[in-house]
Order: sequence, then structure tokens, then C-alpha cells
Amino acid sequence: MLRIALAAIYLLFPSGLRAFDVSYGTLFRVEGVQYKKGRLVLPLTNKKYANVRILDKDTFDFVNTCNDNCTHPAGEGKKTVSSLRKAVSREEMWIGEVDIDGKWLLTFLVFYDGKHTKIVTPSPVVFTDAAWLEQIKKLLEQGVKNEVSS
Repeated sequence: MLRIALAAIYLLFPSGLRAFDVSYGTLFRVEGVQYKKGRLVLPLTNKKYANVRILDKDTFDFVNTCNDNCTHPAGEGKKTVSSLRKAVSREEMWIGEVDIDGKWLLTFLVFYDGKHTKIVTPSPVVFTDAAWLEQIKKLLEQGVKNEVSS
């Protein structure tokens, strides 16, 4: 019986599908990074949205060498809203992409009804610096308010 259970576990979770976390300094952590068929695969939100992307080769090469949880040395933590667009699916929803040090691109959802703002962080990302996350949220909120008023 134990052999059958072990065989089932091996078939369901082959060794090539190991998951690990990548931290960017003390700012945030991307959970559930995997290798599938020898290729690096970043986690998707709801199994279809790529809300976390790597922007430069050095960062990709670093993450690609991780065999277990690892920490990528953070730059200065510079955050820039690289794109902000109205969502097609919901009237009050905006999609904001934030470039982090030219190394990572994180996608946030911003809900704004004219009075209140709610910002949804990308689900595979855990922010470990709350003050830094608040700065990102303020940038996105201001960007949406500017877009609405123009």
C-alpha cells in the first residue's frame, strides 16, 4: 500500500515541478516559482494572468540558478508606474504595471469609483516592506485620479 501511495505522489509531483520563492531584497517575495520541463516559470494569478515578470537578463539569470528559496539583492527600490490602462471588463477597474528598478514588473488592479480606491496586489507576491508597498499604492492611486480627471 505504501508503494502505491509513493508511486502516486511521484506521478502527481515529479521532481521537475519543484516550487521555490524568490525574494527581492527585503521588499517583496515571489512565491511559487517553478521549473517545468527545464524552463523557469513564474507563477500566474488565477492560473492565467502573468502579474509578475522579469525585465532584465541579469535578474533572469540569477533566478534561473536558484535551486531553492533565494534572495536577489535589491537595488534602490525605485518604483515607476510604467503603464496604467482602463480595464475592458469592469468600468471602475484599472490595470497598473509597476517597474521595480528595471528588474521586475508587477501588475496591480486598481478599483476607483470616483470616491474610493482599492488596490489589489499581485497574488504570487508577498510584500515584506509595508511602507514601500504603501508608496506604490499612492503612485497608482494618484495615476488613476489623474487619468480620470483628464
